[in-house]
Amino acid sequence: MRHLPADRIEQILPCISDRHLQAGKILFSAGDPGDALHIVARGTVDVLANPECGIAKRQEKPSPNSASGKAFGEMSLLSGGPRTATIRAAEDTRIS
Repeated sequence: MRHLPADRIEQILPCISDRHLQAGKILFSAGDPGDALHIVARGTVDVLANPECGIAKRQEKPSPNSASGKAFGEMSLLSGGPRTATIRAAEDTRIS
C-alpha cells in the first residue's frame, strides 16, 4: 500500500482488521468464497495445494516487522471465483 496516495489509503483503512491465528488454525479452505485479501503481519502460513494430504506447496515468512508483509488471497478476490488453496497457520500468526 505504500505506493498508494494518502487519500486512497485512508479510504481502505476502515476495511482493515487484525486477526490472530494459533498454530495449526485454518484461515480458509480451497473452495471457500474469496471475500478478502490477507497480509501476514507476523508469523508464517502454509499454502496447502492438497489439504487432504497436508502437503505445503510453499510457505510465506515475512520478517516480524515487515512494513509490506506478504499478501495472499488476491486471486479469488479479483476473479470472484472460489479459493484455490487452503491457508493454515504454521505458527502463531497475525494477519491483517
